[in-house]
Amino acid sequence: MVHHGNGNHSNFNHISGSVLGEASIGVVVRAEVDRKDHKSRDREQMGGGMGAEKNKFIEEVGSRGENLEYNFRWTRRNLAIVGLFGVAVPILIYKGIVNEFHMQDEDWGRPPRKFI
Repeated sequence: MVHHGNGNHSNFNHISGSVLGEASIGVVVRAEVDRKDHKSRDREQMGGGMGAEKNKFIEEVGSRGENLEYNFRWTRRNLAIVGLFGVAVPILIYKGIVNEFHMQDEDWGRPPRKFI
């Protein structure tokens, strides 16, 4: 056991009071510091080492998109948009497709098929 003057006992190395025990503790501590430095160096290099800054406008738009369900309000404008693109456009597309099928049936001399 290595005995330090302040009353702390260490079982790190069984060589009592040797310089090797003290040095090996320093190597382990140094390795931990180097590992932390290596991780932070990798983070710096991931951005190309350019020190990119965040664009506040892009961050604001991203934040609005992430919190849309909390900030959404039903207004006349929103109802009109939902009515137009959620109801009217799909109905018009469906009617156009059905009309095309009926025209093909007529061209081939078949009775018109029934859809929904």
